[in-house]
Amino acid sequence: NFASLASEVRRGNKLRCALCQERGASIGCYCCSRRCYHYPCAQRAGLVEWSWWNSGHRNRVVHCVEHLDPRCEIWWDGDAQPN
Repeated sequence: NFASLASEVRRGNKLRCALCQERGASIGCYCCSRRCYHYPCAQRAGLVEWSWWNSGHRNRVVHCVEHLDPRCEIWWDGDAQPN
């Protein structure tokens, strides 16, 4: 509903990204939620993982460095690859 969306926008505007220090970070670590990120910042830093659940469902999940799973595929295809 609109009220909960507006509340989340206000909450996100108060949070700073643990990587770039700018406001508006609304994605927390899936395990601990101690650090918040902007999605593009987390993706560039390699903190976005594909997780497969037992049900066969897969989803992108953000983890802080402490909770990264080395078995997950991590990549960033938004930047040009170096030659």
